[in-house]
Amino acid sequence: MAYGIKQLNNKHTLSLASNILTAVTGLVIFAVLNRVLSLEANGVWIVFQSTYLLADTFRSGFLSTAFITFYVGRNPADALKVVGSAWYIGAVITLFFLLLSIPGYFLSQHIHDVGFSLFTKWFGLAFLASLPYLMATCILQAEERFDRLLVLRLINQFFFIAGILTFYFVGEMQIEHVVYAYIGSLLISSSYVLLSGWSKFNSIRHQTKENIQELYHFGKYSVGTILSTNLFRTIDIYVINLFLAPSAVAIYNLGLRLIEVIEIPMRSLIASGMPMMVTAFNEGKPKKVIDIMSRFIALLTIGMVPIIIGVVVLADIPIALIGGGKFVGTEAANVLRGFIIIALLYPTDRFMALTLDVIRQAKMNFYKILVMLIVNLVADVAAVYYFGSIYGIVVAAIFPVLIAIVMGYAALQSYHRFGFLHLYMNGWRDLKQTITEFRSKK
Repeated sequence: MAYGIKQLNNKHTLSLASNILTAVTGLVIFAVLNRVLSLEANGVWIVFQSTYLLADTFRSGFLSTAFITFYVGRNPADALKVVGSAWYIGAVITLFFLLLSIPGYFLSQHIHDVGFSLFTKWFGLAFLASLPYLMATCILQAEERFDRLLVLRLINQFFFIAGILTFYFVGEMQIEHVVYAYIGSLLISSSYVLLSGWSKFNSIRHQTKENIQELYHFGKYSVGTILSTNLFRTIDIYVINLFLAPSAVAIYNLGLRLIEVIEIPMRSLIASGMPMMVTAFNEGKPKKVIDIMSRFIALLTIGMVPIIIGVVVLADIPIALIGGGKFVGTEAANVLRGFIIIALLYPTDRFMALTLDVIRQAKMNFYKILVMLIVNLVADVAAVYYFGSIYGIVVAAIFPVLIAIVMGYAALQSYHRFGFLHLYMNGWRDLKQTITEFRSKK
């Protein structure tokens, strides 16, 4: 199967490089926070950030997949209408959260949990500051401008860490100052995309009722898929924060955060593979859509095996490097080992979910997510009650992933029938063919 080979060698590589660089700088920020904050304060920051990202995922999840689906392949005039309509929806969602945050600011002092109190106080301003940044990332991904996407992400991360270090060296390092640095980095990034034109803000005057409805009806279901990753992790963090302690949240999050090693190639291939799948779907080629899906699943699953083995053996080293001395000897290394093994199932789960979105079966994805969330919550509470530690959360994590794969596979059968084992066999065969063709060019 020869299609897409050039893309794999070019835009996919650029997307991967972009995600690697931004993930590395993200880990640097994470390592700095682990050293300048106590375990307790670190846990508070994680609760704030997880809650904000969950709320923001509602907005980004509503827009990102729907935007790419209806933007790719359109002529310039129609594409401009899609951008303007997406801006309109994003502005409405942002205004809703901004208005909601006004009473929240005054009520925050009555909330005893510090992480939730900070979120209630500042989430409206963070939403407003990040809107142009979000719109620019959607546009750049749809246009496959991964070079600009890299620049934008690095700008955001640079000013975040600069803000943290500034507060630290002037002796004002409190948890609320981390929030100030975070919002400041979003504001600077959004200002950059507005001035550079990357966000295409002026296109909002081209929004149409038809395009708004089109994006809305697709987005109201696709948001479930995008919410899934953040929501599952956020539920885990809430359960740990409620039944254990903020320090346990910090320990758990460190082990989980290092799964970024696996998320890097997955995010980059999803970002660069989705336009290929959308094109195949628009051409009316269901077999090609499934073939692309199986190729990416095989590529990621096979490529992850040596990484998983290495992480299981050497888990204590990255924990010490990223977390610092206060995390050595905690459960963080074993949390990392557990999640890295479960991660072997992630490519199948993520690409089946992505394919359902591409073939415009986002509604099925939404129902699947609801089932997974119920299973995840019940499993988390039962596991913490039974084990009395964060290890229970790790054990519970496998159940929603298995359910997602079973339900995703069943749903895709109505689009194009394929055997589950053939999913990996076909992907492996295509992968070998690509490697052979690549070697023959040398």
